Amino acid sequence: MLNVFAITGPLFTLIFLGYLAVKTNLLPASLLPGIARFVLYFCVPGVILSNFLRSEQHPVFEPEFLKLYAIIGLLTLALGFIINVLLKRESAHASIFALGGALPNSMFVGFPVLLQATPEIAVQVLVMCILVENIIVMPISLLLADISSASGDSLNQRLQQIGKRMINNPMLISVVLGLGLSSMDIYAPAFLQTTLDMLAKAAAPAALVFIGGALVGHQVKGDMTAILTTAFSKLILMPLIALAVLAFSAPLPGQLGIALVLIAASPMFSIYAIIASNYGVGKAAASIQVFTTGASFITLNAFLAYLLH
Repeated sequence: MLNVFAITGPLFTLIFLGYLAVKTNLLPASLLPGIARFVLYFCVPGVILSNFLRSEQHPVFEPEFLKLYAIIGLLTLALGFIINVLLKRESAHASIFALGGALPNSMFVGFPVLLQATPEIAVQVLVMCILVENIIVMPISLLLADISSASGDSLNQRLQQIGKRMINNPMLISVVLGLGLSSMDIYAPAFLQTTLDMLAKAAAPAALVFIGGALVGHQVKGDMTAILTTAFSKLILMPLIALAVLAFSAPLPGQLGIALVLIAASPMFSIYAIIASNYGVGKAAASIQVFTTGASFITLNAFLAYLLH
C-alpha cells in the first residue's frame, strides 16, 4: 500500500495545494483560466511534440490498445445512457451524464499517474487515448445529446459544430503535427527539443494545481442520484469494464493493460462542467466533478493497489 501512495500521493498533494492556494487567495481564482490555457495550448503540445520530434524515439501506436479503449469507452457510454434513461432523464441530459462516466481525464490525471506507475509508456498511452476520446467517444456522445436537445439546429449544423471542436482541439493538432513531421523524419533541433521538454515537465504540476483550484467554491449539492450514478460509472464501472475486456482479449504488450485500467479509473475530463452547461446541467455537472475528484482518491488507489498486487 505504501508503494501505491508513493505513486498517487504527490498527485493528490498538488491538487490539495491548488485548492489551498485559491482558498486562501494566495492564487487568485481569476488566474485559473489563464493557467488552464497555458496547460492546454503550451504544456500539452509540449508533452506530445517533445516525444514525436526527438530523433531517437517517438510514440508507437498499438492497434489493439486503440480498439480496446474504444470498446471500453463506448460500452461505458452506452450503459451510462441506459441507466439515466431508466431513471427517467431526458435523452440530452442522459447523454451528458453518460459522457461524464465514460470520458476520463487522461491528460491531467491519468497521464501524471502513468508518469509515476508506468513512465516508459506514459506518452504512448496518452497519445492513443487522446485520439480515441476526441475522435470517437466525445463526438458520439455530443451528437446524441445534440440530436436529443430542443435546439433548432439541423443535424448538419450539429455535425459541423462537433467537427470544429475536433479541428480546434490543440491536443489533436499536436498529435497530427507530431505524427506528420516524424513520419517525414523531421525532428526538433536541440534548443527547441529542450524548450518542449521544459514545457512537458510543467504540464502535470500546473494541471493538478488547476484542478485543485477549480474545486474551490463548488459544493456537492443538487441531484444526488445524478451525482452518485455518474461517479459510479466513472470511478467503478469503467475500470471494471476495462478489466473484463482485458480478461477476454489477447494480452496487451508490456504494461499497456495496467495503463488502460488506470486511465479508465481516472475521474472525468476537466472541462466536463463547461460542456454540460451548454445542455442545462452545468451545476449538476460541477457537483459531480467535485464529488468524483474527491472520491477518486479512494477508488484510484484501490485499483492501483489491485494492479500492483
